[in-house]
Amino acid sequence: MKKGFYIFTSGTLQRRDNSLVFVSKNNVEYIPIYQVETIYIFGSINLNKTVIQILNEYSISILFFSYYGNYIGSYIPRQQYIGVITRLQFDLFNNLNKLFLYQKEIIHSSIHNMISVIKYYQKKRKNVFSQIKDLEIIKEKVKNLNFENHELLMILEARSKQIYYTSFNKIILNKDFYFLKRTNYPPMDELNAMMSYGYALLYGVVESMLYCSHLLPQLGIIHGQSKNENGLKYDIADIFKPVLIDRLIFRLINKKQILKKNFTKQKEGIYLSKEGCITFINSFEEELSKTIEINKRKLSYKSIIKREIYAIEKSLTGKKQYTGYKMEW
Repeated sequence: MKKGFYIFTSGTLQRRDNSLVFVSKNNVEYIPIYQVETIYIFGSINLNKTVIQILNEYSISILFFSYYGNYIGSYIPRQQYIGVITRLQFDLFNNLNKLFLYQKEIIHSSIHNMISVIKYYQKKRKNVFSQIKDLEIIKEKVKNLNFENHELLMILEARSKQIYYTSFNKIILNKDFYFLKRTNYPPMDELNAMMSYGYALLYGVVESMLYCSHLLPQLGIIHGQSKNENGLKYDIADIFKPVLIDRLIFRLINKKQILKKNFTKQKEGIYLSKEGCITFINSFEEELSKTIEINKRKLSYKSIIKREIYAIEKSLTGKKQYTGYKMEW
């Protein structure tokens, strides 16, 4: 399975014969182009058109981030669109009732996965989490919501996140970490720093996969109006945040793989240090490669995200109704 390649230092990306290399001040590193799907760049780099040629040849994307993990932009290899899929995706926005069904399913799946994560820790700790009951009520309300009351959908989503966040301090065992509320511009504590960083990585993974599909990433189903760029990645990422990122954060903290010393205070915010970023990224890549059994098939989380994108694409053609990924333990 292809993986991400991460660059934190400044330097030059070069093509040498049929290879891709990263040249920094003190090092020359060959990039395994057959094994890499996306290059994540957190430093300042130079590149030229010969590099772009090899990126196109091997379908390798580049995602650019600031040092602290804020998304800046991307280079994506040539994408092949299918006219009928593009038209159907645009048509979705002319049928508000149908669009509402997609929005409802994404939010319903996201809430389901929040509940699954909390249930996992309830079973593991033998504690009672009152949040499960409250989230189950909201999930049922979302499921039964009609288009006539569509304005309630986003209110229910916001309420579900508020309830979900109140479970964090029950899950976290390391008393050096405490979650007060969600802050991201800038993150005001260590938990929020990890959430922002992890979510940015997940957005990058989803965006790269979207560009390998026939969907237009710019047409967000929920975030189409609230985000200026590629809103669809935020919609899909919301389904997987609890399962892939939040659970990873809890594990890294509880097993003390990331400590208070792995953070730095900059620009009025708290961010992961370089060492903290490397630990987080290595664990994130391992998480993406993990396999679980679905319908007697073993699939990695990366494959499950790809399957989610394909499910949206397939549903637009009317072949199958869209159902979002729901984690089952």
